[in-house]
Amino acid sequence: MGVKNLSSINTQQFKKRIQRFAFRNGKTTHVPITTLEEPQPVYLSGNNLTHPTGSSGNLVFQDSENLTVECMGANNKLTIVCKSSKFYSTTGWLPKSTAIHFNKIKCAMNIKSVEKLGKNCASVEACFKQSTLEALYVEYNLNMENNIITIVKRPNFDQHGWYPRLNVNKLYSIKTQLSTFTTLIGATQAKKYLTRTSFLNRGHLAAKSDFVFAPSQRATFTFINVAPQWGSFNSGNWQTLEKNLKKHISYSKINTRIYTGTWDILKLKDGAGKLQNIYLSPTKKIPVPLWFYKVVHEPSTNRATAYLGMNNPHLTLAEAKSMAFCTDVCNGNSQFSWLNWKPDNMGLGFSICCDVNDFRKTVNHLPSFTVSGFSKWVKISLSITIKLQPDSDPNHSLLFYLIGEI
Repeated sequence: MGVKNLSSINTQQFKKRIQRFAFRNGKTTHVPITTLEEPQPVYLSGNNLTHPTGSSGNLVFQDSENLTVECMGANNKLTIVCKSSKFYSTTGWLPKSTAIHFNKIKCAMNIKSVEKLGKNCASVEACFKQSTLEALYVEYNLNMENNIITIVKRPNFDQHGWYPRLNVNKLYSIKTQLSTFTTLIGATQAKKYLTRTSFLNRGHLAAKSDFVFAPSQRATFTFINVAPQWGSFNSGNWQTLEKNLKKHISYSKINTRIYTGTWDILKLKDGAGKLQNIYLSPTKKIPVPLWFYKVVHEPSTNRATAYLGMNNPHLTLAEAKSMAFCTDVCNGNSQFSWLNWKPDNMGLGFSICCDVNDFRKTVNHLPSFTVSGFSKWVKISLSITIKLQPDSDPNHSLLFYLIGEI
């Protein structure tokens, strides 16, 4: 994959660059994730991604515990063992028993893909409908250990070959959006809806900030994890929901499975007053969703709640409320006082909460799981697997594909 073999690093120079960041706590060794250097490798315990312990932001190792770190390319795997707050190589690109500092282990470049590593590295599963090039939903774990993350510069978004004959980044430019809207609803209406301050953003489904390590954060910058979202909603109630959920999940010390996706299609009036479906592409691909949602499920209790936001700032509040397809259980409910959004502010995105069983009556693509009531908290993993949504095209089938790290 064009990655420099890290075994070429001079061992003595490597040792000299080591600074002490691991610390001893009783019989365990702790490494703060904020000290990990970039480009980060993939950290594996057995065949699974390693995670911090609790909400401490520390990786915690027992004496004699083994860990594998991997970069891209040949001979870029290193197995290490922890012994009394120190780490030593056992196999891989450094000679056996080389003393190393955990936070200094890094790759020659950012990881692009883990699909060939042969490990259970998926931290997010994404359901993608190929016939319409539509990101339906993603699912991932959001737990208290996700509260502290490494700081990673935002990368560019990547298509990964899933959008044939389309330049998706170009489609998101304001100039191209105006051209597409003109094709769909006419020039006058296009200029009414699109301005320098009101346009469609690349709306993350799984947020970058929901993931601890750099490779998983970069993996969220793929267009199968994105849907067209009005900027005011993206930075408004949707962002508030993301931040509040993460904060209160950490405070409540609970483990959750998040399902975040889209539903229905945005319709805007053309010059004749007729509603037209809106797409990011003039070829009527990549539909602009009417709704974004997050379903938060607690597997240990089977409690769950659906949170929805309308992706249309051009309606009146009365119009938006009339289009809600499930009963709002948030408004006036003290159980949701931790949620600081402004649900009736159309500019920020009209928002509601619903019983998941009520939500399922309309949204039929949500995976099956048992629900026994609302989430009851007052305080509150890209590797990416893609599932192509089956449709009428016989050439399309259900497929699991590990994209990995970007």
